[in-house]
Amino acid sequence: MGKKSESILYNITGVMFGILLILIIGMAVKAELRPEDPVPTPTVVSEPPKPVEKVVVEPPIETVIPTEEPVEIIQDEIIQEEVVHEEAVEIEPIADGITFRVTAYCACEKCCGEWALNRPLNENGEPIVKGAAGKELIAGYSCASPLPFGTQIELEGLGVVEVQDRTAQWVVDKYGEHIVDIYMDDHDAAWDFGLQYIEGKLIN
Repeated sequence: MGKKSESILYNITGVMFGILLILIIGMAVKAELRPEDPVPTPTVVSEPPKPVEKVVVEPPIETVIPTEEPVEIIQDEIIQEEVVHEEAVEIEPIADGITFRVTAYCACEKCCGEWALNRPLNENGEPIVKGAAGKELIAGYSCASPLPFGTQIELEGLGVVEVQDRTAQWVVDKYGEHIVDIYMDDHDAAWDFGLQYIEGKLIN
């Protein structure tokens, strides 16, 4: 080849080298000028809000304590007529043919209250029942009444009874003086007798 050809080849090679160099520099500049890749933002998964419990505040309940009405206790007219050792009531003489309020009682604590306790015992270990007059009571004959001790009353259908014991004062105050409470052997007999209104008259 001649010198001219070598010069042309040399020029072409230089041009190509220059172009390649320009391309490399251009790519480098482009790479520097390219914005950085965005940093991925972490995704925050938020939990759904918990339902709010509805709190119901109830007003305080007032506790009302019922007031018990006073109860009138009515004592059993037959069983609760306890015998009380009292002085004879001064009353006007009773006319013959008067109607008596007649009940019955026995020697138990229900009928006689505290007087039924600590009675003396006989030789058989049985309690000796004495009335306010100091005499041992006889079932069906002895009776309690506000009349003087020893007074005998003839009751229609029952016969004669004698006052040897005292009726409780509250019974006299409630029912008056014309009352007779006949002594019985046991509580069942007194209960069975009940309350009766009987015509009677004084013997002495």
